[in-house]
Amino acid sequence: MYVLEDYEAPFEIDNMQFWAKKVGIHECLISSLEVVEIKGFRGTENEIFVLKHFINSGVVLKKISITMLKDGFGRTVEFHCREKAEFLLTVPRASRNLEISIC
Repeated sequence: MYVLEDYEAPFEIDNMQFWAKKVGIHECLISSLEVVEIKGFRGTENEIFVLKHFINSGVVLKKISITMLKDGFGRTVEFHCREKAEFLLTVPRASRNLEISIC
């Protein structure tokens, strides 16, 4: 799918309002979800919101692995990606056994 420069979305969406309505405590967060792996992390508002939700609600969560988006030379593409990922280390955790790795 190609997005043209003059393309405009058919409607505007408030990401925070969208997630606030859609996110709840799902059964997997309290009973079975143990590992979350994110590849190509950019630090977008949506990524941060979802990961914060997992960290706050994942009672049995053991590991979250975050891999930054990199270019063809192995360099992190977005300058503030790591800073945003490191912010997640400060989020209160539902699981005492949760390990968060950033690479």
